[in-house]
Amino acid sequence: MFRCTVCQKLYTARVKYCDCGNDEFVYENENIPVHTGRVTSSADIFSVGIFLLCIILSILVLFFYNPVKPHRTHKTKPKPAVTTQSAQIPDIDSVWDDTPAYIPASQSGSALEIYKKSLQNMLNSNIQPKKFSGSGQCEIEFTVTTDGKLVNRKIFKHSGSDEFNNIIVNMLKNTNEHRIPPSDYLGEPFRGEVIVQDGLIKLYIK
Repeated sequence: MFRCTVCQKLYTARVKYCDCGNDEFVYENENIPVHTGRVTSSADIFSVGIFLLCIILSILVLFFYNPVKPHRTHKTKPKPAVTTQSAQIPDIDSVWDDTPAYIPASQSGSALEIYKKSLQNMLNSNIQPKKFSGSGQCEIEFTVTTDGKLVNRKIFKHSGSDEFNNIIVNMLKNTNEHRIPPSDYLGEPFRGEVIVQDGLIKLYIK
């Protein structure tokens, strides 16, 4: 192979002139490889070696480094000693009290008193609205038939605004009947007082 000393063009046979006009050539053996790529310097090889070494060290740290954690000793608080005391239970006959149990007045009253209480609760439940910002007072009267119907309903001694009076009238209209009265009820009229107390309308049967 013949290489032009100017343009580096290769010829398989010796020519007199190169295409560039040069007449000087250098003979090259065909078995010698021609390197056309970038020549690697020793500095590049050293940098690559350092880079590979860093990668290997990182892998070793990730997979094989296992620092030993200091062992912590937990102090356990001693449990207080449980002391048991035995007590002798007295004979029940010696502590038995034959005094009758206390019964509240609402439960110990007559059937008529209990019936009055239930009437009062029913009438109060029909007061709508219960909250009232003004003032007012009145009395109501009614009787209950043997089948529990409220008849002869009246309002008297009323004082207050028309709004208050209308609330009481509607309460009586909405209360038509109750359960059958007890046997000791003889048909006498029930009387109740309606007042405004703590901003609420309340009814109390006398």
